[in-house]
Amino acid sequence: MTFLSLRPFANSRQGGVALVLVLWIVVLLTIMASSFSLSIRRNTELVRNAKDQAQALALAEGGLHYAMMMLSLSDPMQRWRADGAIYEMYLAGARIRVQLYDDSGKFDINHTEEDQWHLLLERVGLETEEAVGVTDAILDWVDSDSFRRLNGAEEEEYEEEGLDYGPRNGPFRSIEELQLVLGVSAKLYAVLEPLITVNSKQPAPDPSKASKEALLSLPGVDEAIIEEYLAARAESALNKTLPPPVPAILAQNSGGNSSIYSVRVEARLADGYTSGLMATLTQEQTDSEVPFGIIDWQTLVVASESLFARSGDEAAGQSH
Repeated sequence: MTFLSLRPFANSRQGGVALVLVLWIVVLLTIMASSFSLSIRRNTELVRNAKDQAQALALAEGGLHYAMMMLSLSDPMQRWRADGAIYEMYLAGARIRVQLYDDSGKFDINHTEEDQWHLLLERVGLETEEAVGVTDAILDWVDSDSFRRLNGAEEEEYEEEGLDYGPRNGPFRSIEELQLVLGVSAKLYAVLEPLITVNSKQPAPDPSKASKEALLSLPGVDEAIIEEYLAARAESALNKTLPPPVPAILAQNSGGNSSIYSVRVEARLADGYTSGLMATLTQEQTDSEVPFGIIDWQTLVVASESLFARSGDEAAGQSH
């Protein structure tokens, strides 16, 4: 009797299973190696970004302190101007740009009048009817009575919106408080923030210190005249000459000085990494060894509106 041997078949099947197991192990090891490599690259990138951010912020802080020194110079031809001019310097292989605004060039939200609010709100994108409503709500917040304006908001309207507060019926204590007013959305506040203050105590911005957006929000302005004036103002800063005269239609508001400054500083490293800060400074009126105090300070997320998006010849001055 003849018997068939099953051993070769069994060996073949075991060999196939082993081969599959080996292939799976190779695949798993490859995946693990790739994952480990990716993790290492990500960690390296995080460390590099953290290092770049720390370096850029330290340089931006240096730029802020340099700006304080330049603002305090007694020579008006050398002193940095707080009218939106951009100054550039180089430090430790990085470029630093600084932009300064005197708060007298902004709209004081405790003193801005009704018609001016309408113009400003329409300028930043609100329709006329919406601008009227927001204006009335703002004026209801700051006036001392509890009588609602036609399109405004007093205690009852805030309750209807489910809010546990009402209008202050007194002056704003900070510009951030404006966000509490009914109708002032986060988007609206974001575009108003660079244009407003509680420090100037004036009904309108000083045109010699105001930004383009603030100037175009004033009554009776001509955009071509504003563009020409701003170009002359930038050129005078670049050449370290006296600023040009304010256009006649705006001259009645000139001459303010709040001693409060908004400063934007950005530092760009050699590898292109950019970071910065915003600070609000107050100039001490005493003989203190520290001529400026810092009211507010925040780190910037630098995006398309970066100071480095401006052309190089727009920088008003350079230091090394």
